[in-house]
Amino acid sequence: MSMAPTKFGYPDGFSKTEEGQAKIKELREKWVADELPTFLKMLSDRLEATGNTFLVGGDKPTIADCYAIPVIRGWTRGHLDHVPTTCLDEYPKVVEYIKRFCGHEKIKGR
Repeated sequence: MSMAPTKFGYPDGFSKTEEGQAKIKELREKWVADELPTFLKMLSDRLEATGNTFLVGGDKPTIADCYAIPVIRGWTRGHLDHVPTTCLDEYPKVVEYIKRFCGHEKIKGR
């Protein structure tokens, strides 16, 4: 919403107003409280079903992992207002998945 308020019925520039900032805070906090846990639970269950390896299973990451990891890590970078950098802490399988992916010999250091 902050980048395209008109798509949500708000005037252009709405996100720069006090009211807009309050609305963004409200929506992001609601997303963190209501939507993100559902997604992270689903992801944890998927990882468990694949033997806690990668999204599709096996010992090598696939394009699915290459797409998912930057999105998931983005939530912990601190650049999204009102999304705490600790939002994954309650999901150890997801945290381990990220570490496993980032520690893979062909990915490490990137």
